[in-house]
Amino acid sequence: ALDVAAACARWPSLRELEDEVRRAHPDSVLAARAVTEISAKYPTVDGLQRRLVSLRRRWPVLRERLQGQLLSPDTLRRMIAAAGAPADPAEIGLSLPQLHASYAAARQIRRRYTVLDLAFEAGIFSPVVDTLFQPDGFWGQTAASVAQRAW
Repeated sequence: ALDVAAACARWPSLRELEDEVRRAHPDSVLAARAVTEISAKYPTVDGLQRRLVSLRRRWPVLRERLQGQLLSPDTLRRMIAAAGAPADPAEIGLSLPQLHASYAAARQIRRRYTVLDLAFEAGIFSPVVDTLFQPDGFWGQTAASVAQRAW
């Protein structure tokens, strides 16, 4: 269902992305570094179109491979907890609004291309991340579970 033409039509200029990065990172040193990183992986509209057309063509095989390799969020959470590491954002002093904002920041601070970049380029980043924080989404359910345990 990926609409390549629509994604390309709404693709921001590099200048617009740089401005967004600067607004997201009040620390000027971090903002400058994030601008460097986001610029390094910024595709032109033509490059974006090629990437998304290729993705759409390869998606059935890629999807099957991913389904066979990726662990469920609950499995990952159990593994993290079993290792003695923090498995909940509150355990490291992070609120859900801070966690929500961190998804966009995470995409901006490394030049490595990730699923966050793919979602942004496809034009589904915000709706997908927002879904995680809905009451029936992963983080929404997590917050309800934590609140229940605290009560």
